[in-house]
Parts: sequence; C-alpha cells; structure tokens
Amino acid sequence: MTEITSARERRNQGQVQVQAQGQDQALSAAVKETPIPWVKLSTALGVRFCAAANTVLILPFMYKMVSEFDIVKNPKDISFYAGLLLASISFCQTLFVVHWGRLSDRIGRRPVLLMGLLGDTITIILFGFSKNFWWALATRSLNGICVGNSPVSKSVIAEIADSTNRTRMMAMQSMGSNVGNALGAVIGGTFSNPVDKYPQIFGNSVLFKTYPYLLPCLISGGISLACFVIGFFKFEETLDKSHRVTPTTSRSSNQTNGVNESSRLLRSEEENTNVVTQQNKDITIRELLTPT
Repeated sequence: MTEITSARERRNQGQVQVQAQGQDQALSAAVKETPIPWVKLSTALGVRFCAAANTVLILPFMYKMVSEFDIVKNPKDISFYAGLLLASISFCQTLFVVHWGRLSDRIGRRPVLLMGLLGDTITIILFGFSKNFWWALATRSLNGICVGNSPVSKSVIAEIADSTNRTRMMAMQSMGSNVGNALGAVIGGTFSNPVDKYPQIFGNSVLFKTYPYLLPCLISGGISLACFVIGFFKFEETLDKSHRVTPTTSRSSNQTNGVNESSRLLRSEEENTNVVTQQNKDITIRELLTPT
C-alpha cells in the first residue's frame, strides 16, 4: 500500500514539474527582445571606441617621441616625461567627466556627444604636430577633456534600452571600449614614422618626415570625424525635454529641500520640547522625592 502511495506521489510531482516547465517556456516565448536601435547605439559606441583608442594610441611610439624632445637632457628622464604625457589624458578626463554629465542633463545628450567627438578629432590631430613636450602635453590634456564625455553614452543606452535588450547593449558598450583599446595600439604602432617603415609610399613625403607621428593621429581623428558625421545626421536626442535640468529648477529644488529640511528640524525640536514638558508635568512631588 505504501509503495502504491509513493508511486502516485512521484507521478503527481512529475506532472507538476512538466506543467511548470511548460509555463516557463510559454512565458519566455511571450517575452520577445526589443530590436536594438543601431543608429543611436552606433554613436554611443563610437564615443566609447574613440575615447579608448586615443588613450592607447601613443603607447607604441611614446618613448621614442619623448626622447626626441629638447626637454629631455638625460635618458633617465624619458620615463618621467612619458608618464606625464600618458597620465594627462586620464587626469583631465577625470576632472571634466562630472561637468559633461551635468551639461548633458541641461542641454541634452546629442550636443554633448557631438561636441566631444568634434573636439576629439581636432585635438588628436593637433597632437600629431607635436615638436616639443609642452605642445604634446597641452593637446593631450585637451583631448582628455573632450573624451571626458564618454560616460554620457551610458545614459544614452539607459534611455534607449528596455528590460529585454539592456543587457546586450551594455555588453556592447564594453566591447566598444575593448575594441578601441586594441585597434588604437595597432594604429599607433603600425603607422607611426611611416617614412622609415614604408619608404615606397611615404619616402618622399616632407610632411610625415617632419611630423613622424602625424599619420596615426590622422587615422584616429578620421574615425572620430566619421562618428561625428554619423551622429550629426542620424543620432536623435534621447533625453526628453521634460526631464532636462535647468539652473533655475536646480536652485528652486535646493531651496525647497532646504526649507523642507528646516521645517522638519523645527518640528522635531518642537516635538522633543513638548515631550520633555509633558514628562515634567506628569512627575509628582512624591515621585520626585522618592529615591530610585
């Protein structure tokens, strides 16, 4: 009898599992992934790609470039100045990333992304014309300011994605940065000093002989310019005007919060005073004189 009962219980459990699996399959089939808006996503990915590519672009030729500057008097100083040159872009990017984010909340994502891409194009090309350390440091720092808008692309993805495709789009953003890191180093190492590497093509070029590191900067700037053109004609604003922040609303919000906080503190102080007063009123003389 016990064996028959156990068999029935196992059969019922199997039926419940089959029904649960069928419900899960039906639910997964009902939820379909929203198509990815590739036009908007391509601009956001382009910003991430250009920021990463420009960061590592100078790594293959940075040591040789710094060694040719007049500021270097001792070979031991090359690493110091190369470190300053490499760190300048990340330092400036860190300083201005919050300002780019606040600006995008006020004027929208589109103008911020486009301004960054255009500035990225100009500053990386100017870096290729470096003949002394201070010019290289200044243009590299300006480039860091321009690529500081790259985190705004995360806001764009958050605004154009939904629960069905957000995971894939966030993963693509990381992929854009990784591809930029890889191709940036390849471009810098392949096309620096082209007169010596490719004399058949650039052997008679006075421009690239005078500026041996201009060609990789031109290529990187061309990619940034292409992303700017695509974004200018195809990218549409993702931040609704009703959600934008203005200085007036920010100040009024802060004032309102301050008034609310002051009111809350005053009410709390009054309540505490009332409690203490009530406690003092409830204490009798006998209770006051009776030792505890």
